[in-house]
Amino acid sequence: LGSCPAPMAVGETASGKSTSLLLIRKLLGGSLVSQSTGDSVIAELVKSSFPVFWDDPSHPNSLKKVLVSTFQGGGKQTKGGGAEVPLTTFVMTVNFSLDEDMR
Repeated sequence: LGSCPAPMAVGETASGKSTSLLLIRKLLGGSLVSQSTGDSVIAELVKSSFPVFWDDPSHPNSLKKVLVSTFQGGGKQTKGGGAEVPLTTFVMTVNFSLDEDMR
């Protein structure tokens, strides 16, 4: 934490992003969420200091909410009413194109 917290692989379907994500998760530990909403990912970020691995976010808007919530560990937009601070970051794969403000 302390820097941009969203390492991500962006690319076409079937290019090996999810497989790479699973291998990294096996090496580092942490939880895996797939095609989840931003709220469920944010809830995972406050449970452990191990990274959360997010495979294929459902929509760019859900991704943006999580990025805002976790940037530099200062966000407090969680299901618990905003009282929880993320303990970790997430590593993700993305199949859709990102807007310039999300890169």
